[in-house]
Amino acid sequence: MTDRTAFGAETATDDVLNGIDLSGKTVLITGGTSGLGAESARAMASKGAHVIITGRDVVKADAVALSIANETGQPVETEELDRVPRFDPQLRRTCACKASAHRHPGQ
Repeated sequence: MTDRTAFGAETATDDVLNGIDLSGKTVLITGGTSGLGAESARAMASKGAHVIITGRDVVKADAVALSIANETGQPVETEELDRVPRFDPQLRRTCACKASAHRHPGQ
């Protein structure tokens, strides 16, 4: 297993997940359409996780999911968090609170 204390600003997601098998795990990535969210989704899918990404732009989310699936060979789902009844209500409240905490004034 990798020494987790050695991680820093230059550490890649593949380095963090080195030696970890995520087969059988489901991962929900909010904001998975770009940046760290998309990269986290790609890295976790490459380790066998069932990945679900959400984002404000469904068309962009679908494109990112297809790209990740093509690269990793793992299917990736996209969902609109507000319209998915299967998400636990507590999870939905937590995600909504985190999202609103990251909004800038005036948004």
